[in-house]
Amino acid sequence: MTQSDSQLSHQKLGLLWPSLLTLLGLAILIGLGTWQMGRKVEKDAIISRLHSRAEAAPVSLDEVIARSRDGDVEYTRVEVPGILHHEKERYLYAPHQGYGPGYDVFAPMRVGEKRYVWVNLGYVPERFKSPDTRPAGGGAEDRTIIGIVRLSAKQETFTPDNNVADNLWYWRDLAGMHASAFDPSKTDLVPFFIEAEPVAGGVPAAEWPKPGTSKVKIFNRHFEYALTWYGLALTLLGVYVAFVWHRLESRRTPE
Repeated sequence: MTQSDSQLSHQKLGLLWPSLLTLLGLAILIGLGTWQMGRKVEKDAIISRLHSRAEAAPVSLDEVIARSRDGDVEYTRVEVPGILHHEKERYLYAPHQGYGPGYDVFAPMRVGEKRYVWVNLGYVPERFKSPDTRPAGGGAEDRTIIGIVRLSAKQETFTPDNNVADNLWYWRDLAGMHASAFDPSKTDLVPFFIEAEPVAGGVPAAEWPKPGTSKVKIFNRHFEYALTWYGLALTLLGVYVAFVWHRLESRRTPE
């Protein structure tokens, strides 16, 4: 049978356009699945790199600042001595599954004459929001923090605006927090947050804020997405085969 005869046969059976559209659909679905597998490989490498940073020995703040000028430093483990100013705490709304409604407490730490780095000290329930209700009190505290570097966030589409007047924050706005507590023109702001680690040996239950309650999660569901696209491709192929079989059966004449 020549190519023209085959095309004519497909046209008589009404299979030409369904076949072309099925091939196009398969190419798109398989391409999307393969793209997701490539994204999975990339995300695996990113997660591995970030885990290695978060588990490494802590480095100094000056070293992280120097590294940040040339590349990404998020999740780098850092050790910072300084003076925490609890009277200038900022509160990020962060309800906890186990502890209930509460906040992540962000406090500025003075690490130089005019230099400040903002530290996420951890979670407090509503009743311990005021620093006066906690052991450290509402003043200054000389302390060394070990934690990981986190960057300022961007406001998502459905995230409310931060309420600066009421000190109620819904997303990590580093510049906004600092400007609400200090005159930016008279201070030197470190360009990232530090998320404090739990204290070695554990923290007594009565002590708040409690670090480590906001777990860092990096989602990698690209394999699931790839399986979805490949599954849709198989489904399309199955539908096409069933369609062709039904069309051939309907056109078949008795012997």
